[in-house]
Amino acid sequence: MGALFLLVGINKNDETLKNGFRLLSMKPNYLISLIVITLLNSCDREPVPIKNSHYSMELGIYPSSQIINVKGELLYKIADQTDSIQFYVHRNIRFKDLELNGKTNYKLFRAPSNIIWLPDAFRITLVPKNKFKAGELAHLKFHYHAAITEWPSWSANVITKDWIELGGYFPWYPKVDGLYTYDLKVDLDPEYHIYAEGNISHLDERIQIQSKIPKSEIIICAAKDLQIHKVSIDEQQINLVNTTLGEESIKEIVYALKELLTHNTETLGPIDTKEISLVISKRVKGGGYARESAIYLGEITDEKFQSRKASYFKYLAHEFSHLWWNNPHSNWEGWINEGLAEFTALRIVRSVLGDKAYKDYIHKKTENLENTPPIWKLDRSHDKEYAVLYSKSVILLHQLEQHIGQAAMSYFLQQLYKQNIHTTEDLL
Repeated sequence: MGALFLLVGINKNDETLKNGFRLLSMKPNYLISLIVITLLNSCDREPVPIKNSHYSMELGIYPSSQIINVKGELLYKIADQTDSIQFYVHRNIRFKDLELNGKTNYKLFRAPSNIIWLPDAFRITLVPKNKFKAGELAHLKFHYHAAITEWPSWSANVITKDWIELGGYFPWYPKVDGLYTYDLKVDLDPEYHIYAEGNISHLDERIQIQSKIPKSEIIICAAKDLQIHKVSIDEQQINLVNTTLGEESIKEIVYALKELLTHNTETLGPIDTKEISLVISKRVKGGGYARESAIYLGEITDEKFQSRKASYFKYLAHEFSHLWWNNPHSNWEGWINEGLAEFTALRIVRSVLGDKAYKDYIHKKTENLENTPPIWKLDRSHDKEYAVLYSKSVILLHQLEQHIGQAAMSYFLQQLYKQNIHTTEDLL
């Protein structure tokens, strides 16, 4: 016993030790019961912590009436001490039930969205009686339905009979900041095929989608003619999701993706995902966007792709490069995210399509600079915002490369990615 005393640092006369001897003198059944009770009490007092916030939801989608029905809960991990929690939902959503930690005696404040790409959302703030401590879990339970019959002309999120795409631009769930995992059960006409990031399985008459990898958004795509083509490029699995593309176009797009992946991996470094998805939608408007491991594009038909291959290659290169440059800002700092993705795309164009193609794009972007405001503190509502983000920022990076050379620029970009630089202050 002496070695044990030294190992655990207990004095022989310690009261704890005496109590321990009393425990050892008990009959085995009593001792086991006491240990079980102690462990149960310990579990009640100190719940197992979670690394990320987590959604568990049931989603009903009714395309003909453009109605959604959502019921679920969110375990939201509080990062810093605060007296409230905040989330975004579409302005048409009206809650049937909304509980915070099992209670409804909170103060609720509804305000217009302060994020430029969520103009149709409300910012909801819930203020309970007690403050939240850092690391604490807020438990939000909710139930609501909404009919969404009016969509902005630029919206990348839609509900139609031909194509469904629900995501963060249309916050169909109480969207909080940060990363989160999710478990989702979808009720939708079985004629539709569903794509989402995560593991997809059938559960009775519903589709279950689970993501144990934290994401910044929950995006659901569906169509009756949706297809998923799986290919492997080196160690990456590529999911090409589309509805109408023929075999030849798919083959050429896969080859383009291989070129993009090879170039950016060699120039910037590998990305932290083994599975990448490219979703080609059926919507004409809304453009493209990228998230942690997936790219979502507007409609591409065989005819359009075959007649404009170079243009689509640059389009793919930009969105694909967002898998490396993926730190969106709703303020003027967005120039880094978009500028780096566009400049990286043009460097790929130069490498694959030649110097002339690169110079043609630089010439066009130079022409776009007329009457543009400074990048610094850019007002995102300015009518020249697009030209600043996608042209002026690129010309700035192009001029830097002209000054230091392509090899040094590659090293500079590699360090920006490696160090996760996403503010102007950090870049400078």
